[in-house]
Amino acid sequence: MGKTDKLQIGLTYESKRSACDLLEAETDKEVVGRDVGTLESTLLAMQHSLQTTASKIDKLNLCMDDISCKLDQHTERLTEEEHGLSITEDTVQTMLGKLLNMEKVLAVIKANKEDLEKKDGAQSRGGSKGNNSSALQLNLWIDLGGAE
Repeated sequence: MGKTDKLQIGLTYESKRSACDLLEAETDKEVVGRDVGTLESTLLAMQHSLQTTASKIDKLNLCMDDISCKLDQHTERLTEEEHGLSITEDTVQTMLGKLLNMEKVLAVIKANKEDLEKKDGAQSRGGSKGNNSSALQLNLWIDLGGAE
């Protein structure tokens, strides 16, 4: 083979290799182009999803603020009611004193009732038939004002 033949074969080989490289490069560009397009659409979908999620988070934050405000109002109201319902030891002692006074009054009333029944029984067996209401005097002092 002559120099010219070797040169021709070398050029043919080089041109075929270049053509294959160009074809591969074009194919790579298409693949990369498709990948970039896919990535762009994926990124746009993710951006939309993030915006939707951010909107939902904002709505949830508003709801949480509303719930927190209502909870604070209820807590404040319950605290006021609790303060109004607080019972001190002095209050309990005063109430116990009043109950003891009432118990004493009931004992006196019961004793006077028994005396009255005895007198009525004696009258019905032979005593006079006059009105004996003045015979029973009930002098009671009921302390409902809290004096001790």
